[in-house]
Amino acid sequence: MNRISIFAFLLDMTTQRFPHFERFLWALFIALPIAYLLTIFLLPRLSLLVYGDVPIRISVQALGESSSKSQSKEVWLNTPVGVTPANAPGWDIRGPQMVAYQEPFTPLVLDLSAASEGLTFIRQGWSGKVKISAGDQAMTLDLYSKNEASFTVRPHELILRAHSIYLPFVASVFFGVLLVVTVFLQLILRRDRILQVVVDRPIHSKNMRYVSRLDHLRFLAASMVIFYHTFTDNFGLGHSTYNPFMGLVEQGHMGVGLFMVLSGYLLTSIAYGKQVKYFDFIKNRIIRIYPLYLLCVIVMLCGWRLDYSFTQALSLFFPFVNTLQDVKLPLFGHLWTVAVELQFYLIFPFLVRFLEEKGVGFALALLAVTVFFKILLWKSMGSVTNVSYITLLGRIDQFMVGMLVAYLVKRFMDNRKISPAWLLASLGFAAVVISIFAGNEGLIGIDQSWFMALWPTVEALMWAFLIVAYAHANFQMPVSLDLSLARLGQLSFSMYCMHYVIIPFTRGHWATVGLASNGMLDVIVQSAFLTIPCIVLFSMLTFGVIEKPFLSLKSRYAGGQHTHKKLIPA
Repeated sequence: MNRISIFAFLLDMTTQRFPHFERFLWALFIALPIAYLLTIFLLPRLSLLVYGDVPIRISVQALGESSSKSQSKEVWLNTPVGVTPANAPGWDIRGPQMVAYQEPFTPLVLDLSAASEGLTFIRQGWSGKVKISAGDQAMTLDLYSKNEASFTVRPHELILRAHSIYLPFVASVFFGVLLVVTVFLQLILRRDRILQVVVDRPIHSKNMRYVSRLDHLRFLAASMVIFYHTFTDNFGLGHSTYNPFMGLVEQGHMGVGLFMVLSGYLLTSIAYGKQVKYFDFIKNRIIRIYPLYLLCVIVMLCGWRLDYSFTQALSLFFPFVNTLQDVKLPLFGHLWTVAVELQFYLIFPFLVRFLEEKGVGFALALLAVTVFFKILLWKSMGSVTNVSYITLLGRIDQFMVGMLVAYLVKRFMDNRKISPAWLLASLGFAAVVISIFAGNEGLIGIDQSWFMALWPTVEALMWAFLIVAYAHANFQMPVSLDLSLARLGQLSFSMYCMHYVIIPFTRGHWATVGLASNGMLDVIVQSAFLTIPCIVLFSMLTFGVIEKPFLSLKSRYAGGQHTHKKLIPA
């Protein structure tokens, strides 16, 4: 390499082609999980440095109260070192654990040092409420959970709370570390070739004009599913809240509905008014989904090969059976949606042609037919939840609503912008629907109700309103933010497929901000600051190695204009 080529290489390495704000956004995003883990590491050490190893007096008091769903008022605790029946009156010591389950509920008093393991409680269906006092501070915890799980209150949490500085201390450490790490990463990302690995501009479709905001919604859908699974891993199903923001977490499976409405909307936006080459369309869909899906299948069959018969393994390679009876799907049980998507792709070219020929009436009639059969199944079986949730009959409403809305947009709006007030209205409508649904315990609460036959359609209308309002809202977004969100949306399929691969690595790490680790607030913060960024970083790898090389093989499947006449005007 001569001097000129070396100089050109170095110039290319240092020239700043990316906007500063975009560098900052990616540096901040990558810094989040690093700062979160460093905070976990630093908190006990800083607490020990500030307050020393002087034991603190702790009181653990079973309150004899239970939540509305708990079957009892028990408080289970892993027996702390040094506690014996003699100094734990009112507590029944059972091997490595101890329990307070009947009156009088005598408080357990012990001295806890900063070097100890802390207090590990057991959440379960028989658990009640407990009060933990440290110094002048006290906190009450509801230990009820449908799924049995343990969680630990660390000594440094109790020591810092006893001095009434816990949350300010945690926030100071986290944001201080986040600032330092972000600045350091920005220096590294000044080299464009390094940043290009992270950014990788979104790939435009060969069949339609690229709309970045739809990719934003893909990222929202994937994130909702991740929040949902981290929540149910800790708290189980059947929770109730009228808070729409909490509802997005507790009922985050609605992200699947958003994915499906988006599929119908996007594919119809591409195919409207054009001739669709059926086999080219199917080839493109297989290229888009199968490479990463097959990797997941191979991992399952290699790791858990004894759990599958030959026919079951074959069903995984050709996913037209939504669920396999008595078969474990470790890490990838959520991929039942791939079967539903593929079933829809097989009939989409016909549906879009009939929609154009027959108009809105065809879509409404098809929706009516699917709802009728779901109500029929409800009357026969008493529940239609599984049908509505994991089958094409249940989900065809959502694809069809997406198709219908795209058809109407193409005919009457196309590239027109609308007032941001419509976006606010769509968010308000979504908040009302989510509040009512989540307030009635979601799928669990309406499992036996006839309304479950209608729910996929209602959910689809909510998402369709939001999709149109957001995609066409007349407001400007900073280009760096727009492209960064679009990049995250580009990774959404990898995020969806791979999130349970990463969750086991992040599940046990908590920088507690609530009353105790694994609390609702902790799950949200841990998911946002640690789990989702880690999943995104891993998804960059799977997208770049598995998905992206195959995307170049896609071809144009929609072209030319239809020559047929509409049979029924819209």
